[in-house]
Amino acid sequence: MALRAAIAMEAQFRITSELFERLKSVVFSRYPRKEWATFMTFGFRQTKDALVITVVDLIAPEAGDLNPAVSNVQFEAQYSVRAALEVEKGPLCIGVIHSHPQDFFTSPSTIDDDMDSYYQDYFEGFTKSACYASLIFALKKDGSFSFSGRGVLDGEPFRVTKILVVGRGAITSFRPTAPSVRRPETERLEQVYGKEARERLQNTTVTIVGCGGTGSAVAHTLARAGVQKYILVDYDRFEDSNLERLHGSSAADVAAREKRYKVEIVKDLILAISPTATVIPIVGNILQTLPRDYAVASDLIVCCTDSAHGRVGVSELAYRYLVPAIDIGVQLDSEHRKVRAEVGQFTMYSPDLPCAYCRYLIDARQLSIELMSDAEREARKQEAMEAAARGDDADQYWVNLPELHTVGHLTTLAAALAATYGIGWLTAKFRSPATSFQFDLLQDNLGYVPVEMDKHQDCTCATRIGYADQGTAYAVISAPEHWPEAKVL
Repeated sequence: MALRAAIAMEAQFRITSELFERLKSVVFSRYPRKEWATFMTFGFRQTKDALVITVVDLIAPEAGDLNPAVSNVQFEAQYSVRAALEVEKGPLCIGVIHSHPQDFFTSPSTIDDDMDSYYQDYFEGFTKSACYASLIFALKKDGSFSFSGRGVLDGEPFRVTKILVVGRGAITSFRPTAPSVRRPETERLEQVYGKEARERLQNTTVTIVGCGGTGSAVAHTLARAGVQKYILVDYDRFEDSNLERLHGSSAADVAAREKRYKVEIVKDLILAISPTATVIPIVGNILQTLPRDYAVASDLIVCCTDSAHGRVGVSELAYRYLVPAIDIGVQLDSEHRKVRAEVGQFTMYSPDLPCAYCRYLIDARQLSIELMSDAEREARKQEAMEAAARGDDADQYWVNLPELHTVGHLTTLAAALAATYGIGWLTAKFRSPATSFQFDLLQDNLGYVPVEMDKHQDCTCATRIGYADQGTAYAVISAPEHWPEAKVL
């Protein structure tokens, strides 16, 4: 049987906290001695190194769908038909989740083998993609949770090695085994937050989008906190003026004839602090396929770029692929060399939070200009000049966007703030005072203003949660073809 074959591919199972609680209430509804089950719909993304499964919804059992007279799980034909017809309507895949009794192992039984073999074949005729997944949950008397999971994608078996539960309150990770090493450099952190928090950070993968003044400082802070795996995404090389704010850079970078990529500098910074860390530096943009392949398997994304397209791309990853993210940006307001404001914007993105569009953070003109080729920008500027000469409105062709300036003390402060609340989110030890807020260092009470709002219910961030690659038709942004191909250094 395919599901019992030698398994090489590993998969992550990602689910929102609200849906996870619903799921547990269903499958544990006959605890502690009897099993129960439900069908689920999901999207997925397959990369070279990982399979990411994102749960969209449950097709929960109704009266008569499961046989209550037996202690294990027995599906009635009407339930299978209802589930098949439901998944046939759209692009999603389908799977089964059931429980084993309290204190039982979650290893599949021969009955489970038969069930999975049957449903793998049965649903293949109803779904658009040949992917089937099956998970087993169990609880111990002390309340601890255990699981196993497996499935088949295009005839190739996989096993679920991690469950990530994502919500605005916490990012919770479950693994059959999660090795960690006690390190003297994180002793103080463990004393404050506990062993579990240290272990969570050590087993966390963080993607940092933008490795300039803010992103480098985020990496610096997280490296000292014990995070052991990083995906760094930035296409820029070091410039001499970056020395004032780019953590890890030095006078040698200024003197170098060929400037290094920023991701190289930040990688060296991380490894200087934590030589055993895994760091994957990517020269590219988060909208491109290669960086997204790595980002979708992360526990957290920290967006440290003020680009509109970066913000849109990261917020879309949060709801379509269930990857929580923190977006941090800064801006100086000055005139005649007198500083009037030092402003920061902190925003959390999560499947249960509004996207960048719902939060009114996107300037459509800025987004359009960022995605243009250099040739198109020059053509637009020429058209604007010609329109002005005719007495027409030149703004319909081109608008000069203000250049944003910042300095190292502000980017470092904002980065430390983002890393701090990221640590709180990952460890569930504390949380930010609001899911989005602004601050101004030059105002009373630091100019703190919370900015809470709800999703627009017709927005894709409300209607396509967890759709992953199966929601590509609803994508709100994509990388233009003229961008250079992304690469791992």
